[in-house]
Amino acid sequence: MKKLISFPLLCAVLVVIAIIFALTIRSCATRPLQAQPVTPSTTA
Repeated sequence: MKKLISFPLLCAVLVVIAIIFALTIRSCATRPLQAQPVTPSTTA
C-alpha cells in the first residue's frame, strides 16, 4: 500500500524538481542577455 502512495508522490516530486531546474536554467541563461527585459515571474 505504501508503494501506491509513494509512486504518485515520487512523480510529483520529480515534476517539481524539473520545474525548478528549468527555472534556474532560464534565469541563468537570461543573465548574460541583459539587453532583453525578461521577467520569469510574469511568464510563470
